[in-house]
Amino acid sequence: MKRKIYSDPEEVRKELQAIADELNLPINDEKVGFTWTGDGKSMTPEVMQEVLVPLYFSGN
Repeated sequence: MKRKIYSDPEEVRKELQAIADELNLPINDEKVGFTWTGDGKSMTPEVMQEVLVPLYFSGN
């Protein structure tokens, strides 16, 4: 099975927000990011820099 590599930052943000809402956590809680990546999803390096780095690696 071929995995999808996300290249649209807005799509990733929407999925992260949906997980955050489901877990009743802020989007920048690391559990949200771990849940998304734990589902086997991946993204382009550009999307990682635009979305994940500011949310989870900027000292929020």
